[in-house]
Amino acid sequence: MKEIPAVINEILSPRRLRAFLRKNRLRVRRGLGQNFLINRNILEKIIAAAELSAGERVVEVGPGLGFLSAFLLRAGVRLDAFERDRALVAHLENTFDADPDFSLNIGDVLKADLEAILKEDQFKLVSNLPYNITSPVFSRFLPRIGLKTMVVTVQRQAGERIVSPPACNSYGAFSLFCQFYADTELLFHVSPGSFHPAPAVHSSVVRLNTKQPPLKGAGSTMFFALVRAVFNSRRKTLRNNLKLGKLPGLQQEAVLDLLQCSGVDPEIRGEKLSLEEFCSLAAHFTAGAKTDWNLP
Repeated sequence: MKEIPAVINEILSPRRLRAFLRKNRLRVRRGLGQNFLINRNILEKIIAAAELSAGERVVEVGPGLGFLSAFLLRAGVRLDAFERDRALVAHLENTFDADPDFSLNIGDVLKADLEAILKEDQFKLVSNLPYNITSPVFSRFLPRIGLKTMVVTVQRQAGERIVSPPACNSYGAFSLFCQFYADTELLFHVSPGSFHPAPAVHSSVVRLNTKQPPLKGAGSTMFFALVRAVFNSRRKTLRNNLKLGKLPGLQQEAVLDLLQCSGVDPEIRGEKLSLEEFCSLAAHFTAGAKTDWNLP
């Protein structure tokens, strides 16, 4: 097993980290969502939750000062890190450049050419995610072929949305997006004091094990159009939301007719429908669209 680099061990505490940042004239950029996870116990728990095998590929978004990176590399993985703060790049390169398993991609992960970098490899995403890009990172990675597992630190509110069951205030379009592509699990919460600087909110570590999506092609397109329509005004009934929403290949009259014969109560609020019920309704609408409106 590899050793944690000496510089990481030295600054893995609030006092020594503050001194290091002052000495190297580095500043924490809150605009980039930088809150460095400095709790060694939490870092170890994240590594354990990721169930890593030596030699497997891992992606890390926003390595910052490299604390989680060091624990990942100690586990023997091949690490692709994406960092857009160029002020931290020199530190990361000095710390890990001698490690052949570390690859640093400089720039915005949301604009990176993932096809060229990751190709068709299987990989896991393990990150202390910058909170301001949580949803875009999920949107970019979760549907991606090759992703096996995500173990990520997110704002607690986001973590509760990811795993939420129906009929909860936290349940919504983001919940359904995550659960469409993965089995989701909230593992544990993380207090603000585990970070430097301490964020104003609590955090959670979640695990998402990807699965075969329940719908593909036109059915998948219909599913997400239906979810958008339903959660446009979450307190309205299904009928009233679908009066205003647009579903591919269907005119409004056909949507309401299909809803009437779907077996779903038109007066129910959409927030009470489970993933399985949304999928069933989407398949019903897709079949109707193909029959009545020649949807490809």
